[in-house]
Amino acid sequence: MNYRTLLVCTFTLLFFSPLIQASTACQDKQQDILREISYAKKHHNQRRIDGLNKALAEVRSRCREESHRNNLSGEKHKTTHAR
Repeated sequence: MNYRTLLVCTFTLLFFSPLIQASTACQDKQQDILREISYAKKHHNQRRIDGLNKALAEVRSRCREESHRNNLSGEKHKTTHAR
């Protein structure tokens, strides 16, 4: 593997690593909330279910916004370096 290929691979990993981590963090949060909803349903705790559903909606909304922001910043990054 030559130096240029190694440099490109390293740059690519460093650039996309935070995007992947953010996505994983969102998925982890959603999984945690879904698990808690399951527990609340088993115990017929409707107030808890309602609160967790609200929290899940907020997490999903934030993750979509974050993903959209990351996509926009990636596009800006591509256009600035393409010049």
